[in-house]
Amino acid sequence: MACASRTQPFTITVRRAPTALTAGSAGESPQAWGAGLRGGGAGGHDARMDRLTREQRMELARQDGVASVAQLIAWGFDHATLGRRARAGDWQRLHRGVYALHSGPLTWHARARAALLLGGPDAALSHLSAGYLQRMVHAAPRRIEVSVPISISPAATARVVFHRRRPMPFVLRSGLARTYPAETALDLLGLASTTDAAVGWLTEGVRAGAAPHEILEAANGRARLRHRGLVEEIFATRDGTVESAL
Repeated sequence: MACASRTQPFTITVRRAPTALTAGSAGESPQAWGAGLRGGGAGGHDARMDRLTREQRMELARQDGVASVAQLIAWGFDHATLGRRARAGDWQRLHRGVYALHSGPLTWHARARAALLLGGPDAALSHLSAGYLQRMVHAAPRRIEVSVPISISPAATARVVFHRRRPMPFVLRSGLARTYPAETALDLLGLASTTDAAVGWLTEGVRAGAAPHEILEAANGRARLRHRGLVEEIFATRDGTVESAL
């Protein structure tokens, strides 16, 4: 959206935000999924739980106690065991093909991990979900937003919103896969109904670590972008160089 000319240009001045949220931050306690690994409870003991390797347990820990059916089968479980543990209430079936290996409450990170597993190996948190992880959004969104390549059509769910993208934005794969802060800020511009709100999202993006030239380059790579004129007004001079008040 083109912006009317102004006597004084916009500038953005920010204080750097802390690093992105990690598991257990923002008031979330770590998952208590050890009981599920031990295989106790109404479903009885599964000997396979005791034979998980150290590497498999570490992978499960990195995934917040959540695993895909494909992973569980590769680890030596069978479909009958998965169904039995879910029916007994020892495990939770979060989505088709995705389980939480415990019966306790789910943290936001576990729900986000489950959504990524549902979306496939190329999926990444985006929009409000990536913004929350990168501290651009201050309240955990109720629904998880995930971007996937346009060639992928994940199963629809009321708890996960999928954005099919062409091309996919740049993604950070460490921890919970999420869009780069510059890409996240541009995704969030789509929520801004006013210029002030748009400036607010851009400010949060820079605060989260997106350099002005990264936001400008990401904007130039998008065929469609709401508030494009504002992005160019804030971050670029007429000769194409980047200006910043940081």
